[in-house]
Amino acid sequence: MILKLNTTIAAIKVEFARIFPGLRLEFFSEAHDIGFGSSEEKKLSDQTIFSAGSISINPYDSVAEFEQQMKRKNMHIQVYRKSNDLWLQTSKTDHWSLAEQNRKGINSTQE
Repeated sequence: MILKLNTTIAAIKVEFARIFPGLRLEFFSEAHDIGFGSSEEKKLSDQTIFSAGSISINPYDSVAEFEQQMKRKNMHIQVYRKSNDLWLQTSKTDHWSLAEQNRKGINSTQE
């Protein structure tokens, strides 16, 4: 799967959610360490524009691997997973694959 990055944060989020409906992306002005969350004060506006081309997403890559790929494009992201009516940062489960996180997020609203 290819995620286009030459657009606004809002558009990237929509495309990512189309691929992974149980997950959400947030973008930050600085990176976070693996296994740690991101500070809400550092969140970027959805109107921020990037010119980073595109990135190939493998659903079997871990969240940590995906976040590192985005970091190499100078995009500091945090993946969130749906948990009933909440969105949780996946910092404690960064070793799970995107597909596994997505499945857990989708199933949380169906339980």
